[in-house]
Amino acid sequence: MRYYRILILLLGGSMFYTPATAQTLYGFLGAGVGYDAFLRDKAVTRYKNEWPFELGVQTVIGLRYQTGQSFDAMLDISMGSLRVKFPVPEGYESRAAYQMMQSIVMIGSGIHVSVDEHNIIMPFMQIGAGFYDHSGYAAMDRVDIPGGGLDRNTSRWMPVVGAGVDWQSRLIVPASFNLRFIYTPLSFYEDPLDYTFSTSTNTENLLLQGKMLQTILTFRVYLRMVKWPERY
Repeated sequence: MRYYRILILLLGGSMFYTPATAQTLYGFLGAGVGYDAFLRDKAVTRYKNEWPFELGVQTVIGLRYQTGQSFDAMLDISMGSLRVKFPVPEGYESRAAYQMMQSIVMIGSGIHVSVDEHNIIMPFMQIGAGFYDHSGYAAMDRVDIPGGGLDRNTSRWMPVVGAGVDWQSRLIVPASFNLRFIYTPLSFYEDPLDYTFSTSTNTENLLLQGKMLQTILTFRVYLRMVKWPERY
């Protein structure tokens, strides 16, 4: 009977035993590039661009909380630019683009996978909101915005969702390459954007509407802000 009691005590102790964990809060700063695809709403936008991707620049700041368990949590605040090309009829090349500045705030978490002592890979998911602000037009040959587009010089918040992978490695200081995909599940413009496309013989009234899918690659440098004692 005594041996059964000892066994029960050991099993009970193992159930409540938690290995030593260290919790650390990092701040980070980074920069990179975005490769943005405008996915047209086929019911609204008649034509498509053969290549819908446009390059943009990105900066990011944020916090990363390493729990000491199997997951990390993070807050990202990114700022940058994006361009949306105006689709035009087949046989013509579109250089006209709608330009915007963006600020995206996202929170999320991911599985913390230690490859070795100096490398961590973390797949993650995020949710948040984006603030998009009209900043002008580019190369408006053959394309015209009724009223000069002044009524579109407005700002708008919209929900965003994201996922990606972060590869952190200790160089001189902790740093990581972060690849993430950000998607706007709602229509990008509150109302379709009116524009006209003109040739020497014809003028066509068109509408622009769709959703945005962004691929963003940033390099981030981390600074430890707080480290809590190990828990047992």
